Amino acid sequence: MKKIVIPGDKLATIEEYIIKEGAYEDKQGFIRSLYLGSILIDPIEKNLAVRPLKKLKLIDIGDTTIGRISNFSGIYAYVDIFVVNNNVMDRKFTGTLHPPRYRNNRDISRMYKFGDYIYAEVISKANRTIHLSIEKKEFGVILAFCSLCGRALVRDKKSKKVKCKVCNRYEDRKLSTKYGKLL
Repeated sequence: MKKIVIPGDKLATIEEYIIKEGAYEDKQGFIRSLYLGSILIDPIEKNLAVRPLKKLKLIDIGDTTIGRISNFSGIYAYVDIFVVNNNVMDRKFTGTLHPPRYRNNRDISRMYKFGDYIYAEVISKANRTIHLSIEKKEFGVILAFCSLCGRALVRDKKSKKVKCKVCNRYEDRKLSTKYGKLL
């Protein structure tokens, strides 16, 4: 038997079924749903389970992310993450971007700027914070905008910098090998 239920729905009593997953017993002895999902009942074994309709996407160490730099605090940047492992997220996550170790920390404003889109790797989840890195060659800025006119910058192959076609201005960034290809 398959039926769609919402969190808190009364499914049965504890005398009728054994809870396997996705449900809980309330104080009155009723089995209630934990998830928006489908109810699965095994009438022979007398088991009851609720399987979520959509698995919650979580971010793990080693995942690749795409996000937008939304704020700065000292040498760290805060990134609004909207893609993880090439999957668009259904909720907002924020990560802390650590500056690459091989650069002088005073050069942070030359590596990335507010509003830049970055391709980064999750390196830690310590203290319930998503820590990001662009240290490896494939990670870095994938889309940047001119500091003067706000137009998208294009990669200049000769100088390894990005250039505004309107202002003819060059800007420094820690560019990903995928600059201009992911967005």
